[in-house]
Amino acid sequence: MFRRYLSILLFFSIIAGISAQEGLETQTAGRESLLVYFGRADREETLEAWLSVANLGLAAAPEWERDEYEELLKERLAEWTEEKFERTLPLVDVLSFLSEIKNANLEYLFETDGSGNILFDSAGDPMLKGMADLDEHREAWDAQLEDKIEILVSNWETDALIVYEELLDGLEGEVKGTVEGKLSASLASYKRNVEREFERLYRQAESKFLFSRRKDMFSLRKKTEEETAG
Repeated sequence: MFRRYLSILLFFSIIAGISAQEGLETQTAGRESLLVYFGRADREETLEAWLSVANLGLAAAPEWERDEYEELLKERLAEWTEEKFERTLPLVDVLSFLSEIKNANLEYLFETDGSGNILFDSAGDPMLKGMADLDEHREAWDAQLEDKIEILVSNWETDALIVYEELLDGLEGEVKGTVEGKLSASLASYKRNVEREFERLYRQAESKFLFSRRKDMFSLRKKTEEETAG
């Protein structure tokens, strides 16, 4: 009797183990199938196409796994959108800023004639303004470039927001909330990078500006001494 009882317990344990294993295999297969659909969706270029492919995998998911799979879909969609956002962000208008540096230097670094052309000394070197009025000129030089940076960053952000809104268009509910959170963080991060890049170029140009203005006094003194000695 006892052996029969043990046999029955063993039988049901085996059945339970088989059922659990089958359930685990089904769950794993379902997740892998969904990931395959996500992989296909990631190759799409539009939000509509991505959702169309991804939802095919979601539709095939078991009902009891639907909530978990929907969370996976939101996370995967947020990643795809973030990558697309990075690829389609507007370029930073560095050339306009470099051109503004050139204009500021022409105004506050070099000696020019009435037509704005740079004057050259007898040795063929451009004539620099030297130390005279340096503080005033530096303040004006700084203001001109800082204003340009503000304009360029604002223009970049305006164009980036257009891309941002286009990527969110068509989303709604919790999916939109998840994607919007990631895109907002990305936008803020990229804006800081843009500002840092302009700041780097600005500091680099400022250093050269001050060095050139200050060294001119030594260059002028050296040339005067050489001319006197000659």
